[in-house]
Amino acid sequence: MTVLLVSTGRDGHVPMLREEFSSRGVSCFYLDVGNIQGYGISLGSSLGACGSRIEGPDGKLVISDIEGVWAQIFFNVRLNLRTKTKGLGRTERLFVQDEWATALFNVYSLTADRHWANPPEAGFRTTSRLNQLAVAARAGFEVPATIETTFPDEAIGFSRAYPKGVATKRVADKGLGVASICRSGRGLLTNRLMAKDITPEVASAVRLCPTQLQEYVEKATELRVYLIGRKVLAAELMSQENRATLTDWRRYPLLRGAGGKPIEYDWGHWKCRAVKLPESMIARCRKVAAELGLWYTGMDFIRTPEGKTVFLEANDGGAFGWLENLTGLPITRTLADELLSS
Repeated sequence: MTVLLVSTGRDGHVPMLREEFSSRGVSCFYLDVGNIQGYGISLGSSLGACGSRIEGPDGKLVISDIEGVWAQIFFNVRLNLRTKTKGLGRTERLFVQDEWATALFNVYSLTADRHWANPPEAGFRTTSRLNQLAVAARAGFEVPATIETTFPDEAIGFSRAYPKGVATKRVADKGLGVASICRSGRGLLTNRLMAKDITPEVASAVRLCPTQLQEYVEKATELRVYLIGRKVLAAELMSQENRATLTDWRRYPLLRGAGGKPIEYDWGHWKCRAVKLPESMIARCRKVAAELGLWYTGMDFIRTPEGKTVFLEANDGGAFGWLENLTGLPITRTLADELLSS
């Protein structure tokens, strides 16, 4: 019995999950898609039930031995340019990465009857925030007004309609071009703009590519809700108690060393707590997850000063290590329980 862990680089979730599964006598195989040339793969119906396999730093993984899969990052395949890629131009590297991404999808096709957190197609459904908002509205959640546009006049008009400002975001968290899409680490964080900030010069940049503008919702606190198989865990984030996290809680406060250089997150000034949700909200969250095909998700909500709960998005690979450490929520244990459940 083996659990396949798929991510990239030194993902802090991987050692947490390894330790949890090891305590249960379950082995893990880590597939680092950010260093894919460190692996070998052989798949095919002609190989028999035990012939399809992946080989890498953790040894050999027979595909038929996979009990469950935790896929924090699945299609973000990359070649480590420092090793074994000499002589490959950009076109050749992209070709190799895309072929690997397709091979990984074939791994899913051979193990689709196992628990996947999450199935690859769920990632495509959640790529569109507009789709997420529509699904959440059908489930009964309040959602912010949102547009995606390349027309400057529409961007200006939309911003003027909301005196409290608009939030600017990427149209999608991930591209649909699999390995060929530019990667930006943590991506673009949310920014708040007032109508006066969106000058004709700024708005003209909208013509370059679709830009998402969203009604800015005032916050009292925020919620991160994890749906893991049949289980639900939630935390309240006091993001408005620190200037750094007013607009986006991912701008965690930082500790700085010599010369003001950031050295680590200042968790001592980051406040959050575990909370219980009303059953009515849990039911709506389950509806959203079911329609999006998410077995695992970290959903984000705003709690307004007036007491309303507003849906923002459902992340198909929501990070959890930091929140588990700060709140004591048993997210790792719950993931292991649910991945190994029949």
